[in-house]
Amino acid sequence: MILLGISHFQTLKNYEKSYFGEFLITMQKSRIKEVEILRSAAFIAVVLQHVLGSYVRQPSLITPDNVIIGIVFGLAKFAVPMFVFLSGVVLFYSYYNNLNYFKFIKKRVFEILIPYIIWSTIYIIWHGNGYAFWRPSWLSMFVKNILLGNASYHLWYVVMILQAFILLPLFFASFKILQKRISSVMGFVLVLLFITMAYILLIKFNYKISGISVIGKLFVKYSSKNFFFYSIYFILGGICALYYEKWKIFVLRFSPLTFTGFILMYIYVEYILFKNGYTKGVLDLNYMGSLNIRFFLFSVLNIVFLYAVAIVIAKKFSYSLKTFAFIGKNSFQAYLIHAIILSYVARPFIKQMNVTNKPVFFILIFVLTTVASVLAAYIVSRMYKAAKNTLSRLISNKEISDAKNISC
Repeated sequence: MILLGISHFQTLKNYEKSYFGEFLITMQKSRIKEVEILRSAAFIAVVLQHVLGSYVRQPSLITPDNVIIGIVFGLAKFAVPMFVFLSGVVLFYSYYNNLNYFKFIKKRVFEILIPYIIWSTIYIIWHGNGYAFWRPSWLSMFVKNILLGNASYHLWYVVMILQAFILLPLFFASFKILQKRISSVMGFVLVLLFITMAYILLIKFNYKISGISVIGKLFVKYSSKNFFFYSIYFILGGICALYYEKWKIFVLRFSPLTFTGFILMYIYVEYILFKNGYTKGVLDLNYMGSLNIRFFLFSVLNIVFLYAVAIVIAKKFSYSLKTFAFIGKNSFQAYLIHAIILSYVARPFIKQMNVTNKPVFFILIFVLTTVASVLAAYIVSRMYKAAKNTLSRLISNKEISDAKNISC
């Protein structure tokens, strides 16, 4: 990413000049090309994190291995904030002025909730917890896993982002109230800074409220699954969508500054990781964190700079957009599936891993897991769509038949 940032500075500068003449054109409700690029990057980063997570637990690792893992893990850590940001972009861009909440929720039930429940059930059975389904305790365990996203280590994200869908009208209403009272973009920026300061204070002091049972669970025990802690990225995505053209000009113009800030924060985050998380030859990646002030600043700078890179890719490398669109379109199903695929892909490689072939095996595991997950997601999505269409036809035919019987 560092090399990518340096090599793109001149391209960003040249593109900014050509773009300024176009930004006055009225924005059409077409697909935002940068979203597919960034969504693909975020999914690839998720796979990379989880491959590193399984790799770092190997007992044969030596210090150079841990250093490389820590460096790469930090570069891939943008994934979850980016996914939340993109959710804000897409939802505000698509529904801000025409939200039919019932239809919106219905669509999310079929596209998000049902696949999530299906894959949670698969993971429960796969982990060996599904064979005692006749026991009364199994049902409570199943419901708890679904509600908390505990069926597998990565499913917490779905529980968290579902809260954004439920609360979407509240976000829209808040933005519309602010728009009536604040006419300038600068005013919105000031409001965002105020929200950011409140968010930072919340992160800083959330552990002090852990003594209160209900609030303590929401803000401490289940903080990683509480959308409130990720909502700042969602709000940033909403601002991007509502002020799309100005946002693009901003991220291009200030890309050298955001890149510099990102590098400085990256160095600091890595320093904290190795200072606190590396003991007795073992690297604990959890010390990088995700709900702290340094990670918040690191993530925002990363998002803004990567958006500028995505603009350039969409403009200068348009031939790659079909590939990004394919990955992005299947990224959610691939996210649900990839943990199983990673387990089966990694197993034979880890058994054969030694000091000399570790980097090669790691790259193979990462590439094979990414490709296999996207292809499997595509197949599953086609099957799911076919099943949904068949069910819709059956229901439609039954309604027609019932109507005919009534008329007779």
